Amino acid sequence: MIRIKFKTDADEARGFYELLTRASGESLQGGVYWVEESALKILDESGISYEILSFEKTF
Repeated sequence: MIRIKFKTDADEARGFYELLTRASGESLQGGVYWVEESALKILDESGISYEILSFEKTF
């Protein structure tokens, strides 16, 4: 599992929809999402910007 954060509010809205309908994951505090690595391909194919967070950046 990987922690990500979307770069914009629009990316978060689109990304959340894609994750909800095509992948699995979990929403954490502060707009951080815990997703499977395979979900990154879905976001990339959809043109949704995100950053991968290190453990230190999430807390």
